[in-house]
Amino acid sequence: MLLCAHPTFFFCGLWGNEQSVFYGLPLLESGTLGAKGNVQVVVPRITESYGSSRDPPERTIPVCTLHHFPNKIEHNIHWARDLFEGYFKNASDHTNSYLSQPASQFGEALRKQPGAQQVEILRSIHSSLVTERCYTLEQCISWARLRFNELFHNNPLQLLHNFPIDTVTPSGGTCGCLAIIDKLIS
Repeated sequence: MLLCAHPTFFFCGLWGNEQSVFYGLPLLESGTLGAKGNVQVVVPRITESYGSSRDPPERTIPVCTLHHFPNKIEHNIHWARDLFEGYFKNASDHTNSYLSQPASQFGEALRKQPGAQQVEILRSIHSSLVTERCYTLEQCISWARLRFNELFHNNPLQLLHNFPIDTVTPSGGTCGCLAIIDKLIS
């Protein structure tokens, strides 16, 4: 018999570890950020148990926190930096590569990227050259106003639609920030 765990919180992992040690069963623990490939195998009386060591603090911020519930200043800074890079660095880098490299060379570099990233690169190039290309200052201002409306009006409204003000969190609390967003937008 084998225990498999994907704890949502560190303390859930500790509980799974206690059960593994108590019952003498091996534990396969995938961590709270399992998609990053963090896996620990615990075999009682043979390997180190889950609770006997601590990982160094994570330097990354979970994407769901950044996009839905940023609650620290560093979340907002990270979100803004990622957004800025996407709009003004990555899109222009991809477009410049597309325009300056021979088609075969660009295509070969594109094929080396994961599928989802290929689509994102092609969308950013299409956006830069076709759908959102600005020729005048007025078009640049219009583009910026549309981005502002999307980021600071439409997206918060969608967040309120997906998570109404009375939404209860898994820990039993409510997210007060949603009430603040509702008041700001209304």
